[in-house]
Amino acid sequence: MQGMTFWKKVEYLAGNWWLEAFGVCLAVAVITFATLGIINANKTRILYIAVTDVEIAQEQSDENCRAFKAFLGDDRWDHLVMADTNVLSLGASDDDSEPAFDYQQKSMILIGSGLVDAYICSEPYAAYLRSYDEILPMSEVLTDEQLARYADRIDRDVIDLSGTSAAASWNVKYEPVYLVVTGSMHFPETVRSFVDFCMQ
Repeated sequence: MQGMTFWKKVEYLAGNWWLEAFGVCLAVAVITFATLGIINANKTRILYIAVTDVEIAQEQSDENCRAFKAFLGDDRWDHLVMADTNVLSLGASDDDSEPAFDYQQKSMILIGSGLVDAYICSEPYAAYLRSYDEILPMSEVLTDEQLARYADRIDRDVIDLSGTSAAASWNVKYEPVYLVVTGSMHFPETVRSFVDFCMQ
């Protein structure tokens, strides 16, 4: 092959060694996907929140998640804080008196999957979750100290985040802004810390 041009070499390899080349490429692909699968399987989602009815850049959403991890003092690469900011509930019906749940199918998937630990949401969406018995009373979530500290913001199963820096950081434009915790929360201590983070 020493005297061949580049394209002649390619033609020669493709004509005589294509099976071996294909095998090497396949082996590299399998090893790569297996490695990525192992890495992802070893990651733990320590918090998954959904923020309804907002328009926010992905970079800002990611920064909010990083800020919470920093608040926790958690620098482990395999601990994930995730936020879904593509959940809509606001709209207008014909008489403009009730919310229209535009993305009800996605909402049902989120509820049915049990992925979401907490929502930052509008009052209508909190009522929607309540109708599916999806919200835990704050007395079952927070410590006695937290219940006392945030008593003026707590109304049974919601915490009012209106006017807080947390609401501003998620670019929430509506009021009231509620933080609710679902019955499928996975790490109660992390959720309690998230409440403190939002209320600081």
